Amino acid sequence: MATARDDIELLTVTEVARRLRVHRSTVWRLVQSQRLPAIHVTPRITRIPRRAVEAFVEAASGQPGMVSESDHPVEEMDPIVRDLRRFREGLLAKRHGQLFSDSTEILRRLREDRAAR
Repeated sequence: MATARDDIELLTVTEVARRLRVHRSTVWRLVQSQRLPAIHVTPRITRIPRRAVEAFVEAASGQPGMVSESDHPVEEMDPIVRDLRRFREGLLAKRHGQLFSDSTEILRRLREDRAAR
């Protein structure tokens, strides 16, 4: 049975760059300026709803540079965006504000364990 989530397609920055025929850094600038809504799943994983890209292209084809996040709120476009943000917030809460452990702490413990042997 298909659900609304099955129809949602999230694209990587590289995929969006290919579709728009621009460099990846251009997509990053659009995301950072909030002209292209994106979901930051983790600090290193960003996804952009396909519908957001389509809305951006549609709006930009008439008047370049006139699309903003307020024109196309991400939450209205895809319910999964809310779920992803809730998941990320829950993960941050469980890990005391950090998505990943501090690697220097992990390395320190490994060195101590190795030295103890």
